Amino acid sequence: MFNVFVFFKALVLFVAAALIGFGVYAIAVPGASMLTIIPLLALAVGLSLVAPFAYPHLRGVKKGDAVIIVFDAQIPFTSFKIRSGVAKTSGRKGDLIRVVLNEGNEIQARVTDYSGILTPARTRVSEKEIEVEVR
Repeated sequence: MFNVFVFFKALVLFVAAALIGFGVYAIAVPGASMLTIIPLLALAVGLSLVAPFAYPHLRGVKKGDAVIIVFDAQIPFTSFKIRSGVAKTSGRKGDLIRVVLNEGNEIQARVTDYSGILTPARTRVSEKEIEVEVR
């Protein structure tokens, strides 16, 4: 997930809320100055900067999200220890989700980390939790 888009959406939302709040304040308080809007806009920009970091924790991993699958070293017959796939079920950190690998196989993996600014969510497959469905 590319969280820069979350930043811009949050920026538009919070700036709009600041302008609406200023408009209501200007109507309610006679003689309100334009300097009142500066702290509101600063708050809007600050909340927009925090939004991309908070968003993955609020959202979790949803069905259809790209994920990175890390295989434990003990699992036999795995040629690559890191692969990519798509989440088939939704989940939060610590949950087991179904993941479809790029070649079509489905595997059960545990969510270990949410998506970052430029990286997809991270999952781990351990030997004791492995359940592979070959198609």
